[in-house]
Amino acid sequence: YAASVHMLVAVAGQPLGQQLVTNNEFTAWTGGDPDGWTETGEAGGNSITDDTPGALFVSADGALLSLEQTVATMTAGTLYYIEVTCSSIPTGGFQFGTKADVGDSITTTGTHSRQVLASAGDGLKVYIRNTTSTISTFTITAVRVRELYRATTYPTNDTAVTLRLNALNVTDEPGAVI
Repeated sequence: YAASVHMLVAVAGQPLGQQLVTNNEFTAWTGGDPDGWTETGEAGGNSITDDTPGALFVSADGALLSLEQTVATMTAGTLYYIEVTCSSIPTGGFQFGTKADVGDSITTTGTHSRQVLASAGDGLKVYIRNTTSTISTFTITAVRVRELYRATTYPTNDTAVTLRLNALNVTDEPGAVI
């Protein structure tokens, strides 16, 4: 018989695609805003300002403060590797991912990464925000998004499944679990 298989399989190693975010190191600013990014929540003591190199987030009252960027080349159903570098975090925490999947709160400096499966709408927007309802101050110095791999559907038969993920081939014997 014939069937179609659509699978996503985690693969260790480096992301395969190029960096997709515009102004990913926050080096270009116009009128107090980072070029290519949309700010939300600036009011009163809450602000995102140029802290070259980087963007300084200050949420003085715990209100939601965020930056987002629609990445035109992201495709729904594709897995992406998102990496954010935080150089300073004296108070609170931050979250990152896509607007549809922001992940867990981060409370340490350094480079943090995660894999996100892009979905339609808000799932195609790179998103950084303070941890909800937490007074936070932190500096983000870099954001990188790269395609990790794209699953491809192939017809199968009852004896083997062949799955191609970019340059990687995986063949499974009947009855085995991928």
